[in-house]
Amino acid sequence: MKNSLRIPRIIHQTWKTKDVPSPLDQLPQTWKEYLPNWEYILWTDEMNREFVCKHFPDFLEKYDTYPCNIQRADAIRYLLLKVYGGLYVDMDFECLENIEFLLEGSDFIVGKEPDWHAKRFGFEYIICNAFMASTPDNDFINFVCQRLINHSGGKVVNNGFDILDSTGPFLLTHAFNAFPHKEDIRILESKTIYPIGQWEKKSKKGIYRINDNMLQFYYRFIAPHRSILELRRIDTVMHLINAQFTQHVGDCWEHLCRQYISGNEIDGIVYNIASRWWGKIFPEGNKEGTMIELDVVAESFDKKHILIGECKWTNKEDAQRLARTLSEKAAHLPFIKDGQEVHLVLFLKQEPEHQESIRYFLPEDIIETI
Repeated sequence: MKNSLRIPRIIHQTWKTKDVPSPLDQLPQTWKEYLPNWEYILWTDEMNREFVCKHFPDFLEKYDTYPCNIQRADAIRYLLLKVYGGLYVDMDFECLENIEFLLEGSDFIVGKEPDWHAKRFGFEYIICNAFMASTPDNDFINFVCQRLINHSGGKVVNNGFDILDSTGPFLLTHAFNAFPHKEDIRILESKTIYPIGQWEKKSKKGIYRINDNMLQFYYRFIAPHRSILELRRIDTVMHLINAQFTQHVGDCWEHLCRQYISGNEIDGIVYNIASRWWGKIFPEGNKEGTMIELDVVAESFDKKHILIGECKWTNKEDAQRLARTLSEKAAHLPFIKDGQEVHLVLFLKQEPEHQESIRYFLPEDIIETI
């Protein structure tokens, strides 16, 4: 049978430099092993800028002035596919088999993000920009690139939504919704792109999530200041670290708390995977809605219970005040099913005031079980 693959056999991945840190450095080899006839290109930041300068000179100023590196990483994947075609895939994806059969017979192939991602943001679905395959100069990738270049936002980033909308999956999703020839695009279900639950032992995303605290520390505090450290200005860097370290530990604390709840039995109830949740709630009289974020959300395996948690890595918290705020949020959550019992908990750095107001956990409770 004649091969109907129209996608050029080129794998594109991007990283700051050629020095990819462990354990991410192991994953590109899986793509090379399962797709041995494909060319592999790791694009560095320097290569990416040269590419934009050569092929999209009018876009270079906007590319350079994006306030966040992730915006440049988002933008370059669309532009590379427009010029060269091929397969773009994020660095934290593992190839589990030869995937050419998924790409045959189509000029543009992309996947959906998991449904719970979409629900968080109030979307019916979100098109994932972490895995995309295209022919060069494809109508849809041209359409995406035009929207990227013409997008008026992204110059100022106040939160993650600005990034998602200006260059990320929201941009791609809006482009798909507006594209008149959707029949020309193959959409893969999220289970194809994410075949293993991200917290299962075999999941590379789960493994990297566990190790991510170390990588976050390095790229947050060390990598940006390597030149200063090489000049032995250690005190200067330590001052910068001390100014932000509490926030960093707070982020790590949230991750540990979600890990603690996942698959664990709490007060006789066994909970499934815990995650963050953010989205809009609509309290009475608020037609526009209020955007909120929850640090820990987990449903019990029997679907009868749901745990809502708040994480704090600060001193002298008032448990009564936190419980009241959390209760007000929980009362309007869109995903709570009829008859589900809601359990509110706090994850705190130290004993709070009014500790009788709500169930809470301290670091010693969490760490001893991890």
